[in-house]
Amino acid sequence: MADFLPAFEYVMQYEDSRHSWAVVTDNNSGQVVAGINSKAFPEEVAAIVAVAQDQRESLIQTFYRNKLWTPMMLGALDSQDLASRVMDMETNAGEGAAGPELQNAINTLTSNAVKVDGKVGPLTIAAANNQNQAALLNAFRAQRVAYYNEVAAKNPDDAQYLKVWLARAAA
Repeated sequence: MADFLPAFEYVMQYEDSRHSWAVVTDNNSGQVVAGINSKAFPEEVAAIVAVAQDQRESLIQTFYRNKLWTPMMLGALDSQDLASRVMDMETNAGEGAAGPELQNAINTLTSNAVKVDGKVGPLTIAAANNQNQAALLNAFRAQRVAYYNEVAAKNPDDAQYLKVWLARAAA
């Protein structure tokens, strides 16, 4: 079974590697703290920013656990590597992005194993755990690369981020 803290640290290597918990401005003039964007989560970011910077870590961990880890049932995955990367994609690409890509990855290994609806629940988790874990991780990486390429193709302004997204997806 996968554990939350290693997944959290995996995401933080990209979002706040120094664990400074500082507020930064994103490319859309929103506030971001450890990958949590004020445009998507205004109340959560306001609550985090309201406390002293050196006391934000527990609030940030609670956010990730409650918004990404628990709803997606990532702790039930057998592979820590896969759970970490699914949570990372959900952070980087936005809520709702990682679920369909995980389901597509499962279906590339076992045709029609799961419905691609973006809802990661017991059926998706069971199907993921029934796969060869190394093969599933590679399939998920490939889905993630395809996703980012599609985003850049549809949104030329975002193409400037593609190289970084692809490196993150391939890790």
